Amino acid sequence: MSRTFNWAVRHGLLPGILDTQAGLKGFTARAAEIVFPRLTVPGFGFDVELLYVARQHGLTITQKAVHYRYDCEPSTLRFTRDAITMLGDLVRIRWNSLRGRYR
Repeated sequence: MSRTFNWAVRHGLLPGILDTQAGLKGFTARAAEIVFPRLTVPGFGFDVELLYVARQHGLTITQKAVHYRYDCEPSTLRFTRDAITMLGDLVRIRWNSLRGRYR
């Protein structure tokens, strides 16, 4: 499911971003002031919206490899319900953009 979500994000909202869910995200104070007040999507879509808004404002997005080890962290993913929510998040981000929410 994560690969399908990643594919949809890359082709629908954020071309060139390899994986929106992985890694750490760091911001300058100015970038944080621009991006965070405009966010509306909680959960899985949060990272996608964060990067989408940053890109809409012409902020530089740099991808760096981060190595992180998960030790016995159980998955909280519920396949059907979360797949629908994730798709809805992508639609909401696109809709917000069309309405000018991110300006």
